[in-house]
Amino acid sequence: MSDNNNDWYSKREIFDQLISMKDAVSSLRTEMKETRALMKQYNGLRDEVNNTRSEIDKTRKKIDDVQNQIENIKAEQKGKKTVGQGIRDWGAVIFSLVTLGILISRFIVNL
Repeated sequence: MSDNNNDWYSKREIFDQLISMKDAVSSLRTEMKETRALMKQYNGLRDEVNNTRSEIDKTRKKIDDVQNQIENIKAEQKGKKTVGQGIRDWGAVIFSLVTLGILISRFIVNL
């Protein structure tokens, strides 16, 4: 500080303070640019994460659809197998009843 009571700071001190502030503002601008660049990079990563999540959801839906189709095919095959087994199991019984009916009708006719 100067000896004069009217001046708080000398011209040299004010000049040094302005230069210091200029350097601080310049440094702040650089940091702000870096921050903006990082924010853009972060936003890009967020977009990529959101796109990836969307793709994962679509893939899960496709997997669920395929699993449902597989279950439907298995149920259809099981139904066909059950019908085939039923025909095989009851076919002999039905054939014997038809044969018995024919034999009874011939027996009745011959009486």
